[in-house]
Formats: sequence, C-alpha cells, structure tokens
Amino acid sequence: MPRKLIESKVIAGEPIRMGRYQIVTLIRSIRVHPFGFQGGLIWNRPIAVMILEQDGTERVVPIHDVTRQFQVLLLGVGLIGSLILWRTFGRRNSR
Repeated sequence: MPRKLIESKVIAGEPIRMGRYQIVTLIRSIRVHPFGFQGGLIWNRPIAVMILEQDGTERVVPIHDVTRQFQVLLLGVGLIGSLILWRTFGRRNSR
C-alpha cells in the first residue's frame, strides 16, 4: 500500500495509575513522507490528557499550545515591523 505524503493521527499514550485515577496522554502525530526519499519528518505534540476514574467517569482536559501562540505573535510583529520599515525607508530611497 503506498504511503501518503502527509499523515495525521491521534495516539494514546500508556495509561498511568495515580490513586483512584488513570491518566492517558493524547498526542497528535503528523508525518511527512517526501516521495522518492528515504525517511521523513515526524512531529508529535500533546493535545489533551484523558482522566479515567474508577466509577467509569471520563474527562478530557485539552492542552493549549502557548508556544505556538507566542510564535504566531512573533511572526505577526516581525511582518508588521518589516512593513513599517519598508514603507519608511523604501519611499526615501525611491526619491
């Protein structure tokens, strides 16, 4: 069966018992397999923690990726800064 260029799936980790709770981590795995090349790129990131109680109650607590939010903020500041510099110094050089 041929591999896809990009695969994405959610993987559950090994359950960890803590008192009356069982905790399972959930990660998203993104795999990139370039055609014609050996190997590829695998990117795993946590997305949630599932908490199972003895009575069967199940809760899923999402994990918010603060690092990604900060990276997007830095990218936005860099783009706006570049635009301001280009508009400021670009007009000066064209005259």
